[in-house]
Amino acid sequence: MSRELTFRFQTRRGAMALDLEARIPADGITVLRGDSGSGKTTIADLLAGRIRPDKGFAAVGDVVFTDTEKGIHLPVHERGIRYVFQTHRLLPHLTVRENLEFPVKVGGRPVHNASGKTTEELAAALRITHLLDRKPLTPECC
Repeated sequence: MSRELTFRFQTRRGAMALDLEARIPADGITVLRGDSGSGKTTIADLLAGRIRPDKGFAAVGDVVFTDTEKGIHLPVHERGIRYVFQTHRLLPHLTVRENLEFPVKVGGRPVHNASGKTTEELAAALRITHLLDRKPLTPECC
């Protein structure tokens, strides 16, 4: 049986109001896609614990990351949730591989994601293996 990430968030970020409830597989790769300003980064930040919702709950199985009613807010490094920033947020002095591995190394864990995939396996799934040894904003031609 697959583990699920369940969450419900209500929060306001500037002019944007977010009211979202979802259940997604906790293992593997999940992609958030939408128009600019639709809340993708806010959702990722809420799940990762970088920001707190005004009201909400998030858990994988019995492990609660956030519960505003109970005052629970698990620190970022204890959540096991990682995400890759858009290009302009990558650390420019690190290669793509080092950017992918950075949050895991900072968290003091082996370099693999929650499903046990290595950096190479993750890159293959994202179809970016050819970029692993490049630094961000390096032209593909050079």
